[in-house]
Amino acid sequence: MKALYFAIMALITFSCAANPNNTKLPCEDASNSLELEQCIAQKKDESEHRLTNELRLLQEQIQMAYAAEAELGNTLIDQVEKTQLAWSDFKAQSCQLEAFEIEQGTSAYETAINNCESRMNQTRIKALSQILN
Repeated sequence: MKALYFAIMALITFSCAANPNNTKLPCEDASNSLELEQCIAQKKDESEHRLTNELRLLQEQIQMAYAAEAELGNTLIDQVEKTQLAWSDFKAQSCQLEAFEIEQGTSAYETAINNCESRMNQTRIKALSQILN
């Protein structure tokens, strides 16, 4: 199990450090597994905050774009909310699948889940930002 833990931590470290543009990444300075775990958890929290903001911004844009047809705008907002709930479930299930071979309750498991959720949140933020653009 320890070998799997170290393999996961190495994979996460390299995924955080892979950087073709040679710019500094948030977890690049982590010098041990605890710092890496904390950094990835912080990245997940930040991505969730940005995702919430992107959803709020999208709702505001819909309200403005459909001001003359408020009922249609509300229908679109309802659809965005339903889709977001479905996507949240998909994200949770996908990340559990990605971390399947790691023992639940361990820091490696939580770090893998956080890394997956952060990555998926970033993808979702990009998708949401393109809906009315």
